[in-house]
Amino acid sequence: TYTNSDVEKITPTSPSRSTATPAATINSLPSTQTVSESNANSGSKSQSQFVEAQSETEPFEYAPFITPSVVKFDGKASFSTKDRDKDGLIEVLQARVPIRITENVPVVAIGVLKKNGEIIASRPNWNSSALSQVQLSGDRIKQTIKLDFSGEEIYRGKKNGPFDLEIYVTAGDSTTSNSFATRSYKFERFGEVGLHIAGLSEQPRFVTNQLNNTQYVDSIDIVIQLDIRRHGMFFLAGELEKSRSRVSLGELQLSETGYHSVRLPVPLSALKDAGLDGPYDVNIRVTEKRTMAVAEDQFTTRPYQHRYFN
Repeated sequence: TYTNSDVEKITPTSPSRSTATPAATINSLPSTQTVSESNANSGSKSQSQFVEAQSETEPFEYAPFITPSVVKFDGKASFSTKDRDKDGLIEVLQARVPIRITENVPVVAIGVLKKNGEIIASRPNWNSSALSQVQLSGDRIKQTIKLDFSGEEIYRGKKNGPFDLEIYVTAGDSTTSNSFATRSYKFERFGEVGLHIAGLSEQPRFVTNQLNNTQYVDSIDIVIQLDIRRHGMFFLAGELEKSRSRVSLGELQLSETGYHSVRLPVPLSALKDAGLDGPYDVNIRVTEKRTMAVAEDQFTTRPYQHRYFN
């Protein structure tokens, strides 16, 4: 049992334990700060006795034991862009972050790009379901973390840089984090998909029969807004679907870059002969010849009645 005079000779400390942040869950990541795993067994029996003795006298603030992080950030991050197929669109924004590793343990780094707190990119490419991450061995003290971010994600984010790179590094039982700013990139420079379907709509034309004062559908056009972002050959095809019956809307070939408004006429006679009433599901598919990349979209029309088709 400690006396009051003994208490004055001891620096007030108590064991504590902080939990390392899981690097796999983006939405639960903390704000950028260093989090270390404390030594759970650092408290000795004498220290426990000291705490009990002190609680009987007067309160004081505890100073927790902190284990230094295994990974230290070693300077500024650098960023580079990659236009792999030389088509004028940047497919990848790569971040390079130098670190120092103080122990020979595996290292896992994960990163996201944000703008005003909103996630802009978190995957290495548009077709990937994995997050932007990398694994390193701890066999060298100085290493560089390289993280790729999807140019298509950046383009669809519709926000210009600078972006904030938030990076989280787990090594052993510790997790540390940091934030770095990119340059002022323009989102229009990025992209992996050569064509986007920007909008779909229907445009019916009605006529009125003066004899019976009845309105009939004279024609229906499916209007497709396209954004072709690079030179190439694109094939557009459409179809109507109703009750497992399908009616082709035809095909088109496109090649010029820029924004285009394309119309596909609905074959009213085919719908009338089949006795198919709306609403119809419209499916549009565009395929790029060189890469075989596909853009798809769909919408549902009004509830037309086939008996009123002209």
